[in-house]
Amino acid sequence: MSSMDPAYESLKELLAKTKKVLLVSHKGPDGDTASANLALALALEQNGTHSVSFCKDAYPESLRFLPAIQRFTQDPAVFADA
Repeated sequence: MSSMDPAYESLKELLAKTKKVLLVSHKGPDGDTASANLALALALEQNGTHSVSFCKDAYPESLRFLPAIQRFTQDPAVFADA
């Protein structure tokens, strides 16, 4: 993405002002949703934005090898602080 892209610039400015982001994965999680959510969470954290990863369903045992998979919560209380 070019830094000249207005949508990119708007998102960049919004994230710079944001202190916390709630990342929600679809139910029945698979490797794609888990890895995309975790990659975005870690990128946000590297740039100083706290993130919370939520999924209604537990991740299958086959995905437990993913780094930071323990970041996911199934606690709907995270929405109260969103």
